[in-house]
Amino acid sequence: MELVVIGGGCYGAYHARQLLKAVRAGKLDAEHVMVVDRNADCRARRELGHDPLFSHAVSDWHEFLAGYLGATHADGYVVPAPFTPHLFYRWLARSLESALGSGTVGVEPVAGAMGLPVEHQLPDGQRAISYAPWLCPVNCVEPEICPHTKGPKDWSLERAVERFSTEPAAGLSSSVVFPSYHLAYGIAAVPVRKLLQARESVLAAACKSPQRVAVATVSHCHGIVGVLSVAQVSLAEQRGLQQHRARA
Repeated sequence: MELVVIGGGCYGAYHARQLLKAVRAGKLDAEHVMVVDRNADCRARRELGHDPLFSHAVSDWHEFLAGYLGATHADGYVVPAPFTPHLFYRWLARSLESALGSGTVGVEPVAGAMGLPVEHQLPDGQRAISYAPWLCPVNCVEPEICPHTKGPKDWSLERAVERFSTEPAAGLSSSVVFPSYHLAYGIAAVPVRKLLQARESVLAAACKSPQRVAVATVSHCHGIVGVLSVAQVSLAEQRGLQQHRARA
């Protein structure tokens, strides 16, 4: 298993350090921890470069994900940084357009209220969402008993997004949710298999009808969601996709 940390600054260095500790303690069965940062002298590289289980990919985040998720890394995990653009949303849009052709994928604003305690519409049309109107620590493991309320954590943004996508007012075909849940020692990560499955499910749906898909990256309590419109593919394009999958 491979662990990929997005960003090599203060957060990325902390995430990588915690994961390396977890691997050595036997909490995670991983070959190594890779940090992705375009700065060749990033903080994570300076502090952890001596560790034989550490590696550093000098790359733009979007370009890295395009190549990395195009290869076979289905058993890995990606650790998103707390303050980045919605990387998986942008990756999915680019990946779908690469498969279906230029102009087939559009980015749309989220329409309609989701009924959550916190909903903040961002300038690009995406929406920051949360069940917590209070300030949470970035390394919260989201236990069953909420550290803030002292009561049971009986909510889930994953379910909330899926429910929202079925409401007629939302005008959506479906949703894909990338869950960033606790992996080890306070670090949350998204399984690569979830990313790859999402791409395949949207491609399969686009062979039947045009799609408007809610795309969210969420923990149990916090997340971000956007909408992608995907054109229906022609019969010839469907055959091309089938040939591509057969070669993969």
